[in-house]
Amino acid sequence: MDTESTFDWLNDQWSVPINFEIAKLVKFGTQPVQFQVGVRYWADKPDTGAHDFGARFNFIFLFPTGK
Repeated sequence: MDTESTFDWLNDQWSVPINFEIAKLVKFGTQPVQFQVGVRYWADKPDTGAHDFGARFNFIFLFPTGK
């Protein structure tokens, strides 16, 4: 869980997204891959800002430099 809060001094407005994410590392054969899924809730945002909720899914191929 994290947040990336910002404040706009000129317009006196907060942007406060709260992110909930979970990740899992698995292997396909010898290839390590990380899967991640998450949701975002905007606790505070400008009226012209994003939707109240959002979601993300990604996978990352990892290439370790083992010795």
